[in-house]
Amino acid sequence: MNDTTNNHDKIEYFLRRASEIAADFSGFDVSDLPADKTFLEIGFDSLFLTQLATAYQKEFGVKLTFRQLVSEHSTLGAVAKYLEGQASVPEEPIAAKVKPEPTPELQRRAQGSEQSAAGDIGGNGSMASDDAMVRIFSDQVALMRRQLEMLGSTDRSVGDQLNAVEGLLQAEKQARQSKPSETVAAAEPPEKPVSTPAGFGPQIKDNGGASKLSSEQQAHIDRLIARYNARTAQSKRLTQANRAHHADPRTAAGFNPLWKELVYPIVVKKSLGSKLWDVDNNQYIDLLNGFGPNFFGHRAEFITDALRAQLDSGYEIGPQTPRAGDAAKLLCEITGMDRVSWVNTGSEAVQAAIRIARTVTGRNKIVVFNGDYHGNFDEVLVRGVSTSRGARTMPMAPGIPFDSVSNVIVCEYGEESALEIIRENASSIAAVLVEPVQSRRPDFRPHEFLKSLRSLTKDEGIAFVFDEVITGFRIRPGGAQEYFDIKADLAIYGKIIGGGMPIGVVAGRSEFMDTFDGGMWRYGDDSIPSAGVTFFAGTFVRHPMAIAAAYASLQYIQNAGPGLQDRINALAERLANELNEFFEERGVAIFVAQFASQMFFRVNETSELATLFFYHLRDRGIHILEHFPSYMTAAHTDDDVDLIISAAKDSIYEMQADGILSAPKESVETGWRRKIPLTNGQREIWFASQMGAKASCAFNESDSIIIDGPINESLFREAVDETIAENEAFSVSISDDGAFQIFGENMPPTTHFVDVSLYDEAVKDEKLSALFNKLALEEFDLARGPIVRATLVKLGEDRHVFIIYCHHIAFDGYSANLVLEEIAGRYKSKVNNAASYESKLSPFSVYATKQSGEENGIHHWRKIFGDEPPPVLELPTDRPRSVVRGFAGSTTHRAQSPELHAKLVAAAKSLGVSRASLFLAAYAVLLSRLSGQEDLVVGVPAAGQAYAKVDTVGYCVNMLPLRLRPAFETNFGDFANSVQGATIEAFEHQNVTIGEICNEMGLPRDPSRLPLVETVFNYRNYFANLEILGCRASARENRRYSVFHDLFFNVQDSGNRFVIDLDYSTDLFDSDTIDRWIDHYIALLWDIAESSGKQIGDLSLVRAKDHESAQLPKNLV
Repeated sequence: MNDTTNNHDKIEYFLRRASEIAADFSGFDVSDLPADKTFLEIGFDSLFLTQLATAYQKEFGVKLTFRQLVSEHSTLGAVAKYLEGQASVPEEPIAAKVKPEPTPELQRRAQGSEQSAAGDIGGNGSMASDDAMVRIFSDQVALMRRQLEMLGSTDRSVGDQLNAVEGLLQAEKQARQSKPSETVAAAEPPEKPVSTPAGFGPQIKDNGGASKLSSEQQAHIDRLIARYNARTAQSKRLTQANRAHHADPRTAAGFNPLWKELVYPIVVKKSLGSKLWDVDNNQYIDLLNGFGPNFFGHRAEFITDALRAQLDSGYEIGPQTPRAGDAAKLLCEITGMDRVSWVNTGSEAVQAAIRIARTVTGRNKIVVFNGDYHGNFDEVLVRGVSTSRGARTMPMAPGIPFDSVSNVIVCEYGEESALEIIRENASSIAAVLVEPVQSRRPDFRPHEFLKSLRSLTKDEGIAFVFDEVITGFRIRPGGAQEYFDIKADLAIYGKIIGGGMPIGVVAGRSEFMDTFDGGMWRYGDDSIPSAGVTFFAGTFVRHPMAIAAAYASLQYIQNAGPGLQDRINALAERLANELNEFFEERGVAIFVAQFASQMFFRVNETSELATLFFYHLRDRGIHILEHFPSYMTAAHTDDDVDLIISAAKDSIYEMQADGILSAPKESVETGWRRKIPLTNGQREIWFASQMGAKASCAFNESDSIIIDGPINESLFREAVDETIAENEAFSVSISDDGAFQIFGENMPPTTHFVDVSLYDEAVKDEKLSALFNKLALEEFDLARGPIVRATLVKLGEDRHVFIIYCHHIAFDGYSANLVLEEIAGRYKSKVNNAASYESKLSPFSVYATKQSGEENGIHHWRKIFGDEPPPVLELPTDRPRSVVRGFAGSTTHRAQSPELHAKLVAAAKSLGVSRASLFLAAYAVLLSRLSGQEDLVVGVPAAGQAYAKVDTVGYCVNMLPLRLRPAFETNFGDFANSVQGATIEAFEHQNVTIGEICNEMGLPRDPSRLPLVETVFNYRNYFANLEILGCRASARENRRYSVFHDLFFNVQDSGNRFVIDLDYSTDLFDSDTIDRWIDHYIALLWDIAESSGKQIGDLSLVRAKDHESAQLPKNLV
């Protein structure tokens, strides 16, 4: 093309060529390939895109990778645009370009530079003359004959075979001269596109689906990832660790960006019977069973005995093993075949059968069927594409040359058209290979078609080959041949008879099998190998270990009789029938196709999310893989089947509950509820709550919001009710043994409304106090619920207080902030008639499952506390401790001036610490001065939501026992910095509970006091930015009447001032003592604010009267 060609023309050219190449490789029509649709949306999988990228690179001479075709250049239009800037256009005008014959040209490109220097390949990519191929083979035969002469060979059978081959070549040459050469339709549009079968390598999915997920669906995936990763952490770690040096296709099978974190194989360390155990010590019922070989159960005793005996005797490679002949004879007796040859795998056996068939018939072509699987070598990794001008055979995977599949005809299994194609091409067909019951379509068994096929191949002299690698010995001892009452010429076996060892078998009639060794002959007479032979051998064929296992397996099958298969088949049939009935009942497009002990879980749902079903099954202890057949074994029991059915049902219920699968139109209550273990922190709260009503009420978490301004009470209550209803933590109930939490069991009540606006102030205060007392002292029933109570109180026309109480097992301070922000957001949407509010919060179960998989931080705390724990904090009490500690308590509220707040902000900045660290350091100084101790522990609650990066409502607190040493001679600034450092370290190792630390340290329990942490410091700036439409909102923590810790010191930072809420045990302290201690704390803060460089021992606990802070009334309002 000349330089005047404009960019538009160049793009048009590249778009046309890129489309033509894609159409030629896929079998699609160019018109079915929109330029703006991604390749993944069109239906191209990763294997095809790898082929396409290679073709583009060869055609245009630019680097274009598979990754680019699924990312920045993911459409034909994007490819054309990229090529316009990277590649050059041929010199001749675009208009003059004539569309070439695609298939031969692309075959040439796929072959690269493999053109013959002698000119045997013509310019159009095909052989310049059909005689050229014959000539090449003739030359090879002549060369072989000369080599035999040089070796002095006297083997007449080999010479006879060469004579036969020469005769066949001459006949082929004459036949080609007498009829026109056969052409193959190339780039015609397919009547129905054929995609690469799933299960072969990583099938990359379109990432565009991520934006289409609902929040409910995303939460489902997050939850599944979290618990699956937690359950199988070692499998994932090993997969990642080995990926750099271990190129294993299994590690990427089923890849999907939406659940990338789930894509890794389960790494198994041991097995027995029907069970597997992975490296995380999880037990699974195995349904995959090695893709078929495991028929007797893992480590069947008779197999392990045979292997152990052979191992003790030796496993010599090369010499004949004594059992090879015995096993061959036994296999012939069971199957009715004449002769047997051992190989290593089913793929090798198929190769051998094809070679035998071609040797005997003198023909080249073979017939296979769409949906069959015959191994992993080039010639059988094919797919058929139907075009308007006939059938076309395509390589299934990158790296397979087109020429490798040129002698393969792909037909439709069970279709009359297949018989016609075979009949029309009979003279060139050496063998018809059939998987009588296809592994992915076991419910399709075309008996009459197979009978017709047997008759046709017999009449036409075509070898009829049964691939019984899977069906052999499974339905009957004699396999599919016995089941269908059809005798094949050759049969392929493997899997089952190996007992877990790698093995393959080709067996058949003598006239075919004799090509391996020349046929039957005897010693002591003049008999010789009389049949022409072909070559087939391998180093490890007849491996002693494999033969030992095969002989033991065959003996077991023969002795057990058909009753063995009948029992196993009955289990598979029950599983399939019961699950299919359930799937139909639930309106799920999943079907278990079954034949004998072979099953295939066929997912016909339109959404790719449906394949998460298989991850759910693995998560529930069923070892199965998507896109692969499943199998029942002799080791499986009815109990195993019951557990598989239960796991499948539970998986479907959960997937439907979360919108991954659509629920039936007429939904029937299933009784299913989401059920997960309590987190370790929740479990400790549950145990503490069992110590009585007072103890349980100590965990009644609450907040109140004073709302000044006009609100729509009805809409506000709706916003509250929706927020509570949509956060699963509020619907939780705890199992009686405290092991599990069940969501959706106890739906919370609607918001209670109380109107006291018409009362005078005295009565109003009295009623409000009574309400707070009632809510604070009302025990939550954790087993039956509800565990949350919400109340809106009308104090005046434009003044309300919203009160929320919830048990700590489902609620914490961070949750309160999230809930109040969400209520405000929902309320605003309702007042403004906006679209429905979409929550950004994750379900608590997502956090809980993720948290369970996080690394435990116990090693950090072991280092902090060492072998000797710190001394118990001995604060002066107003009363001696009782033998068993009580839970009675109260709260003192104290608001501080903006002046002090501003000075402390400046002091923290000058010291280089956060405000939280300064407040905490001052509290530690107060405790040290009150107790006289310079080594003490203060509990600091950390929000687990922030650590796990999951915003959720629930109990996510990690209580961190900070060990602080406020020595009197230490500079306060230095101490504050050490406190900040200790806090940061603690936050990085927060995934641990106080109970776990105490157990690790072996701390003795004292019923009169808490172990390790008796006082807690909590700094929070939640609610500082809370806005309720058109109103001024301010938050307060409600008074407590039950407490768990001796002291719980809260500092609420609201931006320009701070408030102290000190919860304390009234069993130990009087209110006057607590007031005095708060005064001391405020005095410390003033001194720090004005002279932060002092030593700790010089800081004052007393402040001048004019700086004393005013104490708020003890009531909230």
